[in-house]
Amino acid sequence: MNATSEAMVPIYEGEIVALERRKAILSEQMQKQAEPVGSFGEKLEPALTFLANPWKLWETGCIHLRRIVLKLAFTDHIKYCRNEEARTSKIAFPFKALVGLSGRDLGNGARGLIETPSQ
Repeated sequence: MNATSEAMVPIYEGEIVALERRKAILSEQMQKQAEPVGSFGEKLEPALTFLANPWKLWETGCIHLRRIVLKLAFTDHIKYCRNEEARTSKIAFPFKALVGLSGRDLGNGARGLIETPSQ
């Protein structure tokens, strides 16, 4: 490395040594990290089950599971207006994607599956 001043060379060398130490510490920490328990498939299955039918978790009646369903299905808290009752909250991305895949527009409830005209 070229330096314009001889006084800067020790500073550069000290910085290089500090970075090398930091690199060694980080690589050691990476090696000590625990491997994830279980396979990818074992972790994916409950998520897909929930996306397929979140109502099953809701029906259990467990308040803890109901809170999880609300957190996963909506992006924000459900708002409540005293005169107009509960307001519609924004739907989370996975459910928006599933609606797009199903070929249905559930935005206002007026559209459903595309019907073919009868002759």
